[in-house]
Amino acid sequence: MGSVVEDFRFRALNSEDWAAGGMDRTSNLVFEDGLRLKKIEVAGRYETDGIFKSHPLDSGLQACLWHRVVMDADIPDNCAITMRIWTSSDAVEYRLFEKTLSFKEQKDALIRAEPGRYIQLEICLHGYGDNTPVLRQVRLYYPRQSYLRYLPAVYQEEDSSRDFLERFLSIFESTLYDSEELISGLPSFFDPRAAPVRFLPWLASWMALDLYPLLGEKNREFILRVFEFYRLKGTAGGLADLVSFLTERKCCIKEYMNNVFRSYGREHDEAVKSKDEMGCTGFYHNTSRSVDTDPNSGMVSRMGGYYDEVHYTYDSRDSGRYSPRTIGIFIFLNPGDTLPMNEEDLKKIIDAFIPAFIRVDLITVESFDEDFSLKRIGDWYADSVRDRSEEHLRAVEGSYTDAASFHWLCTHTKGRAEGGWTNNPDYRTPHTHLRLAHSL
Repeated sequence: MGSVVEDFRFRALNSEDWAAGGMDRTSNLVFEDGLRLKKIEVAGRYETDGIFKSHPLDSGLQACLWHRVVMDADIPDNCAITMRIWTSSDAVEYRLFEKTLSFKEQKDALIRAEPGRYIQLEICLHGYGDNTPVLRQVRLYYPRQSYLRYLPAVYQEEDSSRDFLERFLSIFESTLYDSEELISGLPSFFDPRAAPVRFLPWLASWMALDLYPLLGEKNREFILRVFEFYRLKGTAGGLADLVSFLTERKCCIKEYMNNVFRSYGREHDEAVKSKDEMGCTGFYHNTSRSVDTDPNSGMVSRMGGYYDEVHYTYDSRDSGRYSPRTIGIFIFLNPGDTLPMNEEDLKKIIDAFIPAFIRVDLITVESFDEDFSLKRIGDWYADSVRDRSEEHLRAVEGSYTDAASFHWLCTHTKGRAEGGWTNNPDYRTPHTHLRLAHSL
């Protein structure tokens, strides 16, 4: 048996059609999150009726036998939506299907109109008092399908019985269509990029990942990259990747344990200032013996910042920065830039990826020149600032005389002829022989 989903096609009327028109001044309809009746402000109630007439919809099939109409609508008590249908083979001469379809609790119906490539709808909304129907979408499925095609030919010999049986079986096929459509699209539910929003928390629960409303659609990429973040969980590089992903800004991690005095014999053997793939510098230093106090470039001028190289004694305060249990997260911002989220919200996400005994300090740094990758899926970030010199060369006139700071020069005539350069005074040229004037 073939797939019902593959056999059916559909045309739809949705928000774009409602907003584009199809309503005249007397239609009494408005578009507000769906097609609905106008409200009479003075009377405090809605109009009782309103009509929308669609533009012709093309099936692309000659003599198309349209199958089913399905509505996405809210229809309160004492309200209704009715529909009249026209079909045409040439988009010029339309034939009206005389029976008016009515929708209340049931929001789908079989289309009994004459075959035709084109179809046109007249939709009427009927309200009552302070209630109005709201129509969001109409789908028209085609061509006509029923399970009759899978039965032996004997069930199709008589026209009257064939017509009744086809319509009867179409009811079940229409009902099963929604289930088969759901099953055929099941793989998309396991793809964070395509899954419905309501399905994302379930996907995240498979990986014990908490999603955050403030991330919005970014939660989809959060799920996709969670294995990468878990693999590097508890490392400086992994935390830098996570914060760069959350803020879309360059981020570097500083472990303050490297700025705390260590006991003799426990120091790093040498200073290491290597850069990782994010361009972050790792600082490991011998115990400081002296401090450069230059106010512009010395060690004192960099105290408390990312490039702080001073060693501190152990800071045991709860809020103390220089402790083996404290790390600094430096986020580099362009001038005038701000974090895309509140610091407290950012810390809540970070806390799930660091050990419980570690305390985090968030420090923003104004950066004028940066070039780095955020490791996003198919996305590279680069930003740079360059100053161009305004200096220009000017023509000058005159002459200059060359000179040398030594008295003798080695010649390369006889010395080279005898096999190379030589220090023999016989082969040296007095310095005064080289003073020449050159024109500019």
